Amino acid sequence: MRIFAMFLVISSTFFGQAFAAPAQPQFINNPIKQKPTDLTGLTRLRFLTTTDFTPFNSMNAQGQLTGYNIDLARALCRELKLENICQIEALPWNELQKALDKGDGEAIIAGLVPSADNRQTYSFSRPYLKFPARFIALNAVKSDTKITKNAFEKPVGILADSKHAKVFAQYFPDIKTENFDDREAMLKALQAQDIAAIFDDGLALSFMLENSDSNQCCHFIAEPYYAPQLADNQMTIAVSANNQRLTRAFNYALAALEKKGALNEIYMRHFPIGFH
Repeated sequence: MRIFAMFLVISSTFFGQAFAAPAQPQFINNPIKQKPTDLTGLTRLRFLTTTDFTPFNSMNAQGQLTGYNIDLARALCRELKLENICQIEALPWNELQKALDKGDGEAIIAGLVPSADNRQTYSFSRPYLKFPARFIALNAVKSDTKITKNAFEKPVGILADSKHAKVFAQYFPDIKTENFDDREAMLKALQAQDIAAIFDDGLALSFMLENSDSNQCCHFIAEPYYAPQLADNQMTIAVSANNQRLTRAFNYALAALEKKGALNEIYMRHFPIGFH
């Protein structure tokens, strides 16, 4: 299962404790503690990905692989000093796991969910990008607005029956909501001031804010919210379960890239409206 299947459509106090979040993007929680993993004997590092997951991995007009995951894979190869044996291959989504299982690649960097079932077969790196829930509101609303039960005079828009709707109901039970079937209708309601704000996935909302239909009406308010119920909303790298040393190498390299500021640079390159 791919993390956030909905992104394919898109690209086509108590509260503070429950949603602890840094003021600035922090991709790797723990500092570098271990030494670089010895990868002696590794003759190839082939990342497997797809071409249909913008802005993470896709094909540009020149027929070249591009996207956040592509840039990250190349940065990892540089950090591990493996550029000479580093490769990136694009396959259809339903062929990725088969290719990794057969040994046709060493890692999947395409949003494979680190579910309990998948962890029986694969080893996953630490998360390199998390997707918090966020609020957006009209530009007149202060960005540092505190979300309390009296924060809004009108309802907050949510996607009906979504994971984020359930999170909202649990953590903000005193705030009225209005259900919508799609994000386009939700944005129009916000622009018409029929609702006070929107609560949804931060990445989805960043796409919404970038879209020309938004007319630069709105912005993120409050802080990012990382609820336990959204724990699957993160990007990791999958390798074969018997290849723990490669997982350790990726974890070390990710922490090193974080320390150097490289992860933030890649993030801002592909997400100019940051959702953290």
